[in-house]
Amino acid sequence: MNDKNLNIENGNSYGYESKEESNPLGNIDIDKILSVLKRSFPWIILILAITNTLAYLYIRWTPEVYESVSELKLEIENEASLFGFNNFPDPQNQNFNTVSGEIELIRSKLFFNKVIGILDLDINYYFYGNILVNERYKRSPFKVNYNLKNTSMLDKKFDLEIIDRERFNLIYAQGNEQINESHRFGEKIETDHFIFVVNLTRYFQENESEGRYYFTINSDRALISYLSENLTVEPLNLNANTIKIAFKDNNRLKARDLVNAIDTIYLNYTQEQKKLANKKRIEFLNEQIESTIKKLESFENFFENFTINNKTTSVQGDLNKTIEFINVVDSQRFVLEQKREKINNLHQYVLSDSVIEVSQLPILEIPKALKDNIDELNKLIIDNKLLRSSYKPNTQAYKIKQQRIDYLKGEVTNMIEVFRKNYNDELNSLYTRKLELLKNFESLPSKGTEFNKNKRAFDLEEQVYLSLQQKKTEFEIAEAGTKPDFVILSSASLPHEPIYPNHLLVYGIGAVAGLILSLFFIGVKYLLHNKITSQIELEKISLAPILGAIPYYKDADLHLSNLVIDKNPKAGITEAFRSVRTNMEFLRPNQKNRVISVSSTISSEGKTFISINLGAIIAMSNLRVIIVDIDLRNPNIHHAFDEKNTTRGVSTILINKNSIEDCIRNTDLENLDFLAAGPKPPNPAELILSDEFDQLVNDLKDQYDVVILDTPPVGLVTDGILVMKKVDLPIFVVRADYSKKSFIYNINRLVSVNNFNNLSLILNSIKSSRYHGYGYGYGYGYGYGYGYKPNYGYYDEDKKKKVKVSGFANFFSRNN
Repeated sequence: MNDKNLNIENGNSYGYESKEESNPLGNIDIDKILSVLKRSFPWIILILAITNTLAYLYIRWTPEVYESVSELKLEIENEASLFGFNNFPDPQNQNFNTVSGEIELIRSKLFFNKVIGILDLDINYYFYGNILVNERYKRSPFKVNYNLKNTSMLDKKFDLEIIDRERFNLIYAQGNEQINESHRFGEKIETDHFIFVVNLTRYFQENESEGRYYFTINSDRALISYLSENLTVEPLNLNANTIKIAFKDNNRLKARDLVNAIDTIYLNYTQEQKKLANKKRIEFLNEQIESTIKKLESFENFFENFTINNKTTSVQGDLNKTIEFINVVDSQRFVLEQKREKINNLHQYVLSDSVIEVSQLPILEIPKALKDNIDELNKLIIDNKLLRSSYKPNTQAYKIKQQRIDYLKGEVTNMIEVFRKNYNDELNSLYTRKLELLKNFESLPSKGTEFNKNKRAFDLEEQVYLSLQQKKTEFEIAEAGTKPDFVILSSASLPHEPIYPNHLLVYGIGAVAGLILSLFFIGVKYLLHNKITSQIELEKISLAPILGAIPYYKDADLHLSNLVIDKNPKAGITEAFRSVRTNMEFLRPNQKNRVISVSSTISSEGKTFISINLGAIIAMSNLRVIIVDIDLRNPNIHHAFDEKNTTRGVSTILINKNSIEDCIRNTDLENLDFLAAGPKPPNPAELILSDEFDQLVNDLKDQYDVVILDTPPVGLVTDGILVMKKVDLPIFVVRADYSKKSFIYNINRLVSVNNFNNLSLILNSIKSSRYHGYGYGYGYGYGYGYGYKPNYGYYDEDKKKKVKVSGFANFFSRNN
């Protein structure tokens, strides 16, 4: 494979398209799911146990609710047809209205008050259990007779501890103070808030003296709320007029008694109410008829007063007459104003010395005395003018004349003032009359409107009166022809099983919730699982061939550098290494001197463990093998052979301080030697790149059939990659349930970018459940009936896909 086969577009630098990397949901791995499922099995059991335990605790800690049910049939028999009336609109004859009306009646506060008044529900008695509180309905060991002085004590808890047959403790809160008093049964307990007398009942038992109880005195509001919340009334069959009455309570006896009481009270109540129903309607109609009659009488009084006050019943005729009167008054005023103007002119003439011509004022009806005075005044004025020409103004004759003129002027002026006053009085009278006519004229339209409005209202009230009389007659007939008849189809049942909590349902929900949470848990673990778990999963994402899988060894996690195959020659792990050895023969057939590097991405993947045991298994095939520890930063090879990393080793050989012969150490296993790392150098990468390292490898190849190089992890330093380029067979170790998938992608990158065409993988520490058996029960290898075919491939740029190739020989023949 060369660089032209690389597919590095869209960020894919691994040389192939990986669906698992780009879309973890696009390719479901069944093996991985099974693996996650098996590993999560204890957690699934725990989740199911928790959910079912919660279901059990919920049932244990939840008060049981019982429901008592009864069924009623509502029959409305209408006998109005016997009177010859068939079409009266009685809503009770309609099934839906009948049923819904009765349901609302039963659920009404009025009905609840009747139930409270009849039943003995004023005090509730409770017993404190270990987990739940139980109501001692009709079975309380004591009874409280009370008289409350303060209503604030309603709905409050009074704790009562029975000490013995004679004494008890009463505990209650009063404000911020906790009262705890000891009393005797039958004793009168009186405070500012209540009076109590507590007596034992026949239900008292000696062993109950250690129990603790409490009681509450219920208010009507609390009882109504209690009945409303727990009572259910619903129709069963509208066509049959049947309803169901159900009541829920924690005490099954109380639930049954309440349903029985509601049925009985309802039947009695409805018998009375049905008799009163039409009477109420008729009473209402009588009130409306009486009110309507009063309104009609008020309208009649209005019409009578209107006729008396306005002297007419025709407002339009009065309007015409008023207009005529106004015109007459205006004409009279005009004549008087003309006369007043003439009399004013006459007065001006009198005040002057001019001669007054009475004939010039024909419209004035001047009295004879005034006319005589005016004539005499005219004569004196003329004489005085003649006398003035002969006499001086201060002569006695002239003065006498002038005095006579002044006197007559005064008389005439007085008489004119009388006339003028009369004219003014008449004008004012006419003006007042006109104002009255105008006012009356303006009020006539509104009076007409008021009259017409009252006339319409009168007609409407008259129609209402007739309609009310008709309805009254109809309801009187309906009252005579209708009777209620209710039948109890099923009396109140005594429930044996609670309706809540439903044990089967709760446990079912617990089981389903456990399964859902388990599936969610498995799904999350599946999505978050980014480690190699099985050989099949490794085959799917790896380009490199897989030499084999090494089963999990119980001590491997603690001692990764252990030599184990010499102690267990027939164990499965030894057979797995033999299978790896066999597979390696196909990679470089007929090649005697081979250099193998063993590396991993990070530490703790088991590369040293693989190096040691792989070297040992090869040595068992009569080949001389040396294991070289070139992990100069963290050497571990010497631990496998219980030796110390002395001051001699690879690092001292590379600096020409020691010879190879001085540093090689023999093991207890025949044909197997090892070369320790030696002292840690400051420049391990430079030593690996040196010619001395190449010379070291060549010298070892001359002395041994197989040289195994234990390299540093390639994901941490570059030393391992440098070594891998110089060996015949680089081996990469992947540890199951430890190595991440991203490590495999990096290995694929090494194969593609660095042309490590001969790189192979070993899956280490795989659990038996994800581990195909080898031959003889383990099944790895090629041919020989092992039943395993490795999966590897390369990216074909022409076909734009990953091409799988089976068989190591084909892989190496294609690349070489």
